[in-house]
Amino acid sequence: MKAMSKFWMALVVGVAVMAAATQSWAVPLTNTNISWTAFTNLADVSNPVVPPLFSPYEFSLQGSPLGDGVFYSQVFPGIGDAAGLYVYVYQIQVLRAPSVEGVSLVFITDPTKTPVNNITSFYIGSGGPTIGFGLGSRPPANSEWLSVAEGGEPTLRFNRVNVPVGGISYIFGTFSPLPPTTIDVTLRDATTLLVRPLAYVPTPEPSSAILFGLGLMGLGIMPVIRRRKTK
Repeated sequence: MKAMSKFWMALVVGVAVMAAATQSWAVPLTNTNISWTAFTNLADVSNPVVPPLFSPYEFSLQGSPLGDGVFYSQVFPGIGDAAGLYVYVYQIQVLRAPSVEGVSLVFITDPTKTPVNNITSFYIGSGGPTIGFGLGSRPPANSEWLSVAEGGEPTLRFNRVNVPVGGISYIFGTFSPLPPTTIDVTLRDATTLLVRPLAYVPTPEPSSAILFGLGLMGLGIMPVIRRRKTK
């Protein structure tokens, strides 16, 4: 009876640990308002890492595809206090209804681990940007990073941007130690997003992918080894 009690106690503790490990933890980012001059002191805009990406998106409100707006993304090498990092920037242009409330994108690195001058996320709120759609006028109300999101992936969110029809958001972004890859992202509004825009996000390190693969192999090999030992 005592043995069974210990078994059930261990099971309950194990389930609780697993639930805590998979829970989503939202980490607030600084969402700092910086000038275009301050940005160019942190990012080498004359030598982008990748070509600028202007990707169309489409909600279910309209019948003709790819006309609702455009999502801009770009990556620059960090300079000055951001040297050794990559500077990721994004911007939303809304061409027709509906408005865009915010954006969520898979972001595998934690911006709080690579702050620059105590900045973990930013938007360019003044000056004359020569990238994207220009200055824009709609800032994100806040930004956050989720260590494990609903789909099991770390996610970066810029919330309550609320870009209306004919509007353009400020350029917003963050820093990462990893170079970019391209994925689709989620723009948030009350209607269904039919065509997701593409954007640059950090790519997994090759070493991490190799270790993950070896781990999966180990999970498959261990039962075989155990069966051989019992024969």
